[in-house]
Amino acid sequence: MKALILTAGSQGDIQPFVALAARLRQAGDEAVLVAPPRFRSIAASRGVAFVPLESFDMTLVAKAMLDVHGPRRFLRLASSMGRLANGTLAGVRSAATGIDIVVHHPLIPLGQHLAESLAVPAVAATPIPAYVPTARFPSPQWAVMTRLPGPINLLSYHATRWAIAAPCRRETDRWRTHQAGLPRRGGRHDPLKDSTGTAIPVLHAFSRHVLPPPHDWPDTAQVTGYWFLPTPRTWEPPHKLARFLTAGPPPVYFGLGSTSLGEPGPLVAAVQQVVTRLGIRALVSRGYRGLAGLEPSQRVLQIGNVPHDWLFPRVRAVVHHGGAGTAGAAAAAGRPQLICPAGVDQPFWGHRMHELGVAPAPLPLRSLTAKGLEHALRQIIEDPGMTERSADLAHAINAEDGIKTAISALHQVLKEGRQ
Repeated sequence: MKALILTAGSQGDIQPFVALAARLRQAGDEAVLVAPPRFRSIAASRGVAFVPLESFDMTLVAKAMLDVHGPRRFLRLASSMGRLANGTLAGVRSAATGIDIVVHHPLIPLGQHLAESLAVPAVAATPIPAYVPTARFPSPQWAVMTRLPGPINLLSYHATRWAIAAPCRRETDRWRTHQAGLPRRGGRHDPLKDSTGTAIPVLHAFSRHVLPPPHDWPDTAQVTGYWFLPTPRTWEPPHKLARFLTAGPPPVYFGLGSTSLGEPGPLVAAVQQVVTRLGIRALVSRGYRGLAGLEPSQRVLQIGNVPHDWLFPRVRAVVHHGGAGTAGAAAAAGRPQLICPAGVDQPFWGHRMHELGVAPAPLPLRSLTAKGLEHALRQIIEDPGMTERSADLAHAINAEDGIKTAISALHQVLKEGRQ
């Protein structure tokens, strides 16, 4: 089997697909990863063949979402991704020689069109339960914390799929008719259906122990377990970080990943106040545009990009933005977490981790104060049950092999397509 794997987004969106491609190679299959150029080095470090989506500049997406919250944040994300996707199909199609199957993130709705032009199956893969309709909860992409009536929940998924497909519909139809010799899709652009309107398989790269599959999902939707990308054993931390970790009790990690901050000053001040009041040690990740400008202190160390699977088992708790990848890494490390969401699916994971008892109630980033942050961290520090529940969840997660399950599913799709 030779798979073309198409994805875009932040590092948390890319790493699971690199992990899938690397394991396919280990299993004797072939894989080509198609992603934004800045992730070439991650693919190369795992020996994964790489084709760049040359037009994708994720800093433009981050800027588009700056200071935008709630449902508007996802609309900005979808429209920005759609505009960047325009014009990439021809280049990707030219690199797809000998492909047997296309695996794509639904945020890149080009995957199904590419698969149709190659006459091969398409499979959607996502770390977020945001695309397959369920009456159980609304699509996480809309940053809705509360449960809505079942019919409204179902409608939210159709709105999500429309928002993704709409921005690149015109360019996609032009490519289909002028270059690929395919009929127009017109109003039937749906990232999870083929040209006949048939649902394509969807693999969800998270653990059923974190979120059990809803009972009203179709057989085409599967929860596989997380697709973790393990850090090479040869990786070593910077000397300053290694010294800091051994110089005292485990610190609390603060990081906002790819979340864009308008003015980080108030948040930086809140972190410094809480570290002093609680007498804790802290590791603070700079992120893309995040927590810079902290005053030097023996209690605080500012760090760059450090692999989460290496770092999180060495900290006391994880304070983060609520991205699916970071939430999964903290859960797998067995550490309590505090989620400070900004939008899109982040409130969903904050609420879910709180339901599981491994996190206090989420603190929305735009309304975060030193008092609220201190109160939430005290809950983690003073509740040994939260630490115990986190360890139990990690044991269940790490007993799964999500990538092995995903690869078996891909082979099954190919087998059924050849019958």
